Amino acid sequence: MQAIAWARIAFGVPLCFVPALVLGTMFWFAGSNLFGHWGDWTWYFWITAIVTIPLLFRLEVRTNGDYLGNVARDPGPSVPGGEMLAVAAHLGLGTLAGVGATTLANPRMAASGVTEIFLAGPRMVLNGKRHFDQLRVLKNVRLDRVSQLLSQLMASSQAKSLGELCHKGESRVDLIPVLCWLKLYGWIGVSGHSDKVILFSESRDKLKAA
Repeated sequence: MQAIAWARIAFGVPLCFVPALVLGTMFWFAGSNLFGHWGDWTWYFWITAIVTIPLLFRLEVRTNGDYLGNVARDPGPSVPGGEMLAVAAHLGLGTLAGVGATTLANPRMAASGVTEIFLAGPRMVLNGKRHFDQLRVLKNVRLDRVSQLLSQLMASSQAKSLGELCHKGESRVDLIPVLCWLKLYGWIGVSGHSDKVILFSESRDKLKAA
């Protein structure tokens, strides 16, 4: 399991520099044209990297790996009448003008696809780190409690709350290593607010066949 975490980090770190490569080159080209001479590309690259990498990591942490979902739920302010402008541009001026009008209508939504690509590196690195954190938590997990929890979930076809799964004298915190173990190995699903746990149908079938 550690190999998976290391692989994510190893592939993710180089990808973190892709935004700096793309944007830095664009800034270098624009700056060179503006100042009339070709400057040192590496300066543009490293300055862009210093700015973009922390910002992308912060964005990935803040959106909890669901940047596109956040944009879909809250696309941000749009230009009044922007949708009609985009449609009119597509119909009257062609695809390129339509794309430009769509971007002006809602810049955040239009840029979300590129941002999602730029987040690939930070996402892989953070996933690798989370994987290591999970492995540390799971090192001393009680397998007998894992078995008991599976039995509890098998007894119901509905999602169960953490309170329902806790034994007498057991707190929700005590369940975290067990839940992490089951989630890591693909036995259960946990709701977005981490208050409901459900046994996957595939897991249920495996347990019935065992």
